[in-house]
Amino acid sequence: MKTCHFNDLKDWAIVVDKLQKLKKTRDLDRFQRVLTRVIAYRENWMLRERVLEYVTDIRKPTEELLEAICTIATDDEIYINARILAAEALRVLVPRRVRQTQVCPTFRGVSIWRVLKNIIESPQHPLFHDAVIKALEDIEENRVARVAS
Repeated sequence: MKTCHFNDLKDWAIVVDKLQKLKKTRDLDRFQRVLTRVIAYRENWMLRERVLEYVTDIRKPTEELLEAICTIATDDEIYINARILAAEALRVLVPRRVRQTQVCPTFRGVSIWRVLKNIIESPQHPLFHDAVIKALEDIEENRVARVAS
């Protein structure tokens, strides 16, 4: 099995190069554990953003990856651009996970749909609010389509 190690997450250029290769070869699915680790790593915002952009290429997202992304989206202490990227990633990945498992993934015991709904019910930055609404719309559209079929 092919391995991919991101030993020093502070070395932005090397990790980005590895990420680009994984994206180009469509191998991101196989390295979700590593991507989850990068998302959780708080010392390099550039890597976090790059991974949040790239994860939308993942075809079969894991619960762990979705939880890491939700952690970013729900953390009011994290800067708004990362939270927007997290909402955009959830917009793409949650419907894929629903199609894969036939259930809405959860975050800390609550459906991600409900977590996002709770976010828009509280005061948020307008751009983040809009990103969360788009995510909810796409997740809801997938839920309706699944029920209709």
